[in-house]
Amino acid sequence: MNYGKIDQIWQEEEGMTTVSSVRGVLVVLLAALFLGWAPGSPARAAGSHIAAARYWWDGSLDTSFGNQGQVEEDLLDSQREQAIGVALGAAGGVVVAVDSDVVGAGAEFFHVFYDADAQSRFLNAADLPFSYEIANAAAQDSQGRFLTAGQVVSVFGGESFLIQRRKTDGTLDTSFDGDGWAAVTFYEPFFPFSPAAGQEAAAVTVDAFDRPVTAGWATIGHTIQFAVARHLASGAVDGSFGSGGTVLVDFPGSSTAVAAGVATDSQGRIVVAGRVLVGGLWRIGVARLTGTGALDTSFGSGGRVVTSFASASHVTAAAVVVDGSDRVLVAGSAEVASTGALFALVRYLSDGSLDTSFDGDGKVLTDFSSSISEEVFALGLDPWGDIVAAGTAAVQNGGRQFALARYTTSGALDTYFDSDGKVLTDWATGNHEVVLALAFDGWGRIIAVGGVEQASP
Repeated sequence: MNYGKIDQIWQEEEGMTTVSSVRGVLVVLLAALFLGWAPGSPARAAGSHIAAARYWWDGSLDTSFGNQGQVEEDLLDSQREQAIGVALGAAGGVVVAVDSDVVGAGAEFFHVFYDADAQSRFLNAADLPFSYEIANAAAQDSQGRFLTAGQVVSVFGGESFLIQRRKTDGTLDTSFDGDGWAAVTFYEPFFPFSPAAGQEAAAVTVDAFDRPVTAGWATIGHTIQFAVARHLASGAVDGSFGSGGTVLVDFPGSSTAVAAGVATDSQGRIVVAGRVLVGGLWRIGVARLTGTGALDTSFGSGGRVVTSFASASHVTAAAVVVDGSDRVLVAGSAEVASTGALFALVRYLSDGSLDTSFDGDGKVLTDFSSSISEEVFALGLDPWGDIVAAGTAAVQNGGRQFALARYTTSGALDTYFDSDGKVLTDWATGNHEVVLALAFDGWGRIIAVGGVEQASP
């Protein structure tokens, strides 16, 4: 099993994105050779399309949405398109953020605006002045504006975090840093004019002041570390946060820490979750920062927590949310020898200790009995506080399907959701499907978006 963001869902191996130093290349090659993992962008499918589905509270497809509850689209002249974010638009509409490889233009991202039932739509794309940009995550601020974050590669090969903001009508919001987008670069701490060898934003959230916070990874020396950046609502880098708006977090005893999710709590603290390599095995790593970017020493050990599962060799985090009690909920995947990969959830109290009211020990593993292995890439809390985790499940015929599970606040599977708490959804036109983002509408319906790879003829 490969522990990149979307694993080998598309049966395509992807190495590290552009690396500008031999030092960075060595770090990545060693990780790839010995662990089968590269910290860059998700493996992306040639021939994949946007996929979306809407579900009622009981787990059934909402047949009023799209074509009998499902949407599949190939909108541009693209080699690949997949939805990496979803939010609610005007009049109950659905807004989908899309990452794509456009023929003749390289990697780009854009937004698709659907009406409430996905029967009509328009898209809005805007070229940015870069040779290559990747979208990995999206969020929405208090004014309904849409933010998308990922990576940009300049014409000279240098990498930076990239964030873009669009108005509610889909046009670039030029009040955001003057042109609708902003980039931030992480540098070596002891060589302030030397950019990190590799860096990429994997997650984005917006705090109570509409300040966007992005999180991902940066190659620093011979290590890979959590990397976090904060912008002001104006788009300018927030100089009051960390060092010039950026923070690097390492984990003692680990040379590799890759953030995949970010959230804020009621006190404005920033929670970052991902995977940490300890003794050759992946573990869930969580760090909490104060509003100024310092590690919050009231959380875990010096602001950090590392969690393993006794029955799993590897366990990783792909998403994080914070509930109304400032408890931290993390979801990802655990590799169990007897069953393969399973959905894995962990809940921490606000001090970083495991919440034993969550399934007795703070941890939950979920097996979909009709599939071979499952992985989580999206996590959300519905309007009633129930937990929805989603991703992909490898089924017996060799393909993959949308996989969703809903849990009560105690960590038990919600049997009102398709009778056993679990739902698999197949696309007739595809053989590999994955959920990458979730949203909930005013009725509490679940909107799941991601990608579907076309089946071979």
